Amino acid sequence: MRGRLTLVVGAVLMVVAGSGFTSAQGGNLSLCDYVSPETALSHMRLSFSYRYFEGAFGTDSDVNAGKLRLDYGDLRDTEALGYTLSAYGELATQNMSLASGAVDVQGTMRFYLPGENPVFAFGGAEFHMETGDAGPGLYVNTGLGYGRFSDVTPLARAMRIQNMLISRGALTSPLEGSVLMAMAEEIGRRAEYETVAELVDVLVSAVQDAAGVLLDPRSVLAVEDEVLVSGARRYCGWAAQLGIGYEVITPPDEPRDFLVTGAFDMALAPEEASQILLRARVSGPIDIFNTHRLAVSASYENVLGPVSLFNARLSATRIRVAGAEPRNAVSGSFEWSVSFGMTALALQVTLAYPAGAVRLSKDISVSVVMSL
Repeated sequence: MRGRLTLVVGAVLMVVAGSGFTSAQGGNLSLCDYVSPETALSHMRLSFSYRYFEGAFGTDSDVNAGKLRLDYGDLRDTEALGYTLSAYGELATQNMSLASGAVDVQGTMRFYLPGENPVFAFGGAEFHMETGDAGPGLYVNTGLGYGRFSDVTPLARAMRIQNMLISRGALTSPLEGSVLMAMAEEIGRRAEYETVAELVDVLVSAVQDAAGVLLDPRSVLAVEDEVLVSGARRYCGWAAQLGIGYEVITPPDEPRDFLVTGAFDMALAPEEASQILLRARVSGPIDIFNTHRLAVSASYENVLGPVSLFNARLSATRIRVAGAEPRNAVSGSFEWSVSFGMTALALQVTLAYPAGAVRLSKDISVSVVMSL
């Protein structure tokens, strides 16, 4: 099992490193080159699937099972303050009783120190609970960190405008990176314009001056549509933090203790249609090498079309207590969805190897997903 965990973590790191290389080498301008003065991003996805089957001959295996999954995230970053709140939960039922479940909630408040470098002091908390564990755990922590996140959606919109104009034949070649960056800065200041038409005029003028063309009225309207469309938000950046904590809630018969905590988060946007997120958390007492809880997760999102979306999530946990065998768990889920307004029909494939399992579990389901 240790080999499987190492393989999964290595694959996650290779994917992230490879995506960063692609972003750097794929063109003159990367989405992550854009830096926004403020970042405000949030998402929440709720999915549910259920199946009931009762055979007519009495010899079939009856099925009465369901699964509920919630994924929530909220990220804010300004010059002086920032916070991150994330929650992930999954519950599975079998014959109207709980079969398995996992909940992981994390929150961090960042206070950036004066200066050009993004050094911050932080305070945070983490709660986790999983079937098979001795009990829930909650700790609070504080310390220092380095890093910042940036909303790169304005540059993604500028690139979509460029690609749309090329597909319409209004442009014969891509715009210079400096032009796209200037357009992104104007899109990022959208709230300062009294009307969307004023912003569109500035963007159209920037395109016409840079390319030496005159956009027809239909292309101008198409630019306005790209500005108004509520597409997926994209962000880039990373943050690493190290601190000390204290266990507020521990499993029964386990003493509360001071902890050493570490965290690393990274966001990459290889292109305007995709987003990669990487997260790692470790906590344990002073003897952290022999007693610790390590959690690593990676997620990938790709917009395949106007109403089609692909999501993948990979996670691994390792719980080690001195004098006992480590408990390792790995899970991966893949989802393809087609949207109908705020609701989507999704095909999900979930593979899991929980702690103590003797074989890999496989679950294929069709479910309804709601973006709230």
